[in-house]
Amino acid sequence: MEREYESVPTRDHDFAFPSDFDISKPDPLDESYKCQHFAGTELDHPGITDESRRLHGEGFRAAGFVDLRALDERGRMTSDVDKTLNFPTRYYVAVDPGEPHHRCAARKVFGEGDDYTTLPGYRVCESTMWSVGREYLERWRHGPVVEISALARTRGAPARGVYEIFKRMVHEGMVTGELWFFSIVTDTHASLSALIGLQAMQVIGPDIPITGTGITPGVMLRPVVLNPAELFETIRREADVTTNPRLRRRLEHYAAYGLDGAPPAKTA
Repeated sequence: MEREYESVPTRDHDFAFPSDFDISKPDPLDESYKCQHFAGTELDHPGITDESRRLHGEGFRAAGFVDLRALDERGRMTSDVDKTLNFPTRYYVAVDPGEPHHRCAARKVFGEGDDYTTLPGYRVCESTMWSVGREYLERWRHGPVVEISALARTRGAPARGVYEIFKRMVHEGMVTGELWFFSIVTDTHASLSALIGLQAMQVIGPDIPITGTGITPGVMLRPVVLNPAELFETIRREADVTTNPRLRRRLEHYAAYGLDGAPPAKTA
């Protein structure tokens, strides 16, 4: 019997697709674009860890989220800015084999003893998190709650690399039954929502300003959760109800892309 998952109750939000998002742009899921993927932890693949951290710094600087003061001598985020350091983490890197300087990165962070309340992003957002979001996390029993962070790409790299990493991580999450928690930069959330819709990443608190040496004033974090096991069904449901035919095609295409090669979701 497949597990039934509850959703965070709907509430009004003050965000939507970014004003400059053009749904008529060419589909980013160009099937001719394929990455080489690498993943590992600091213990088994320190080179991947170091490269993922460097790409995080380069990507966030290119996006204007931080300046050079936030980076160490190797181009990685300093511990003052990157709060996920010293947590058990799985790092991901995707490389365009045709343009090796085009690289993307992400990471999955585990709480101390699998306790999600120790996750660095959760600690930042906990005091202002809506009660409905806090209760949803407390009731989650299907698998671990993990933090997804540091989605980044080098300047000029196609967004497809990030989408491929995202797809790979979703497939892993479908097997483990994990729930994803993000304290995601609002601009990044807007970009992902433009691809997978507004219902898949459920907002559970207000935007939080972040400060620190080298962080650009005005950068905000948004606490959200995503259930990998339900992601593609959620996208399909939004595609069914949208009145925008171009958005419907985009959502249907992404659902088909994400389901390609997907494993069965974890069952009870």
